Amino acid sequence: MENLFIPLPPLEEQNKILKKIKLVLPLIDNYNANEEKLEKLNVEFPSKIKGSILQDAMEGKLVLQDSSDEPASVLLEIINEEKEQLIKEKKIKRNNRESFIFRKNDHFYEKLGKNGEEFCIDDEIPWDIPYSWEWCRLGSLISIISGVSYNKGDIASEGIRILRGGNIQDTNVLLLDDDIYLPKTYHNPIKEVKKGDILIVASTGSKKVIGKPGFVKEDYENVSIGAFLRICRPIINYLSEYIQLIFASEYYRNHIRTLSQGTNINNVKKEYVENLLIPLPPLSEQKRIIKKKQDLFGILVIIS
Repeated sequence: MENLFIPLPPLEEQNKILKKIKLVLPLIDNYNANEEKLEKLNVEFPSKIKGSILQDAMEGKLVLQDSSDEPASVLLEIINEEKEQLIKEKKIKRNNRESFIFRKNDHFYEKLGKNGEEFCIDDEIPWDIPYSWEWCRLGSLISIISGVSYNKGDIASEGIRILRGGNIQDTNVLLLDDDIYLPKTYHNPIKEVKKGDILIVASTGSKKVIGKPGFVKEDYENVSIGAFLRICRPIINYLSEYIQLIFASEYYRNHIRTLSQGTNINNVKKEYVENLLIPLPPLSEQKRIIKKKQDLFGILVIIS
C-alpha cells in the first residue's frame, strides 16, 4: 500500500471535494432506493394486473353487457336439469344440502335442499353484479374428489402415476421425473385426472401454497392424485374455463387462506370450497370474458 500512487489535490480543493461528496451521496442513496422499488414493482406488476383483470371479470366489468344474452337464471335451470340426469345415471351423487340462491324483491335468498328454509344472504354478497347474472355456491357447479391414500411400502417403479403438490406450477399441471407410482390395484377411474379438472393443494404447512390450483389441459391415462390434493371437477364441461377463472382469482385464494388454518398443517375441508359464493354470468358472456382475459394475459406475457 505504501507504494500505491495517489493523486493529491491542494488542501482547499480537498475540502471542496468532500463537501460535494456529502451533497451527492444522499441523492445516490435515494436513487438506489427508488431503483429497488421500481424493480420490485416491475416484478409484481404482471401478477397484480392479472388479479385486477380477474376481479373485473367476476364483477361484470371486463366486457360489455349484451341485453340479448340469455340470463344466468336460465343457465342455472339447465345445469340443474343436467345434474339430475347425471344423478340418474349414477355418475354423481345427490347433495341433500344443495344450495339454491335466488332474488326476491332485489334481495338474495338461499335455501338448502328443495324443501329447506329460506334465509336472506345479503350480508354475504361481496359486490354488486349485473342483473343478468346470478350468485351460486361453487359446490353447485363442481364435484370434489379426494386423492389416493397409500402405504409407502407399495410404491412401485411403474403403474399408476401419483401427482403431488410439486406437480402444480403456475396453474399448470406437470408430469415430473420424480413422480411416484403405485400398483394397478390402486386404480380408480373416478380419481383419474381428466381434461378440465382443477387440482388443488388441500393439505400443506405453507399458507402461501394452500389451495394452489392447477388446470388440467388433457386427459391422462393411469394418472391420479395423492392424498394431499383434491380434484375439483366441473359437473358441466362447458363451464370449465369460467370455473378455472374463479380458482385463479385472489378472491378464491383469500377465502381458502382464511378458513384453512391449522397449528402446523393447513387443510382445505370440502365445504370450504363448496360454500364459496361465486358470481355466475350468462353463458354467452362467459365466453366473451374468457376470450378477453386470454387476450389481455397474452399482452402481459409480451410486455413482461
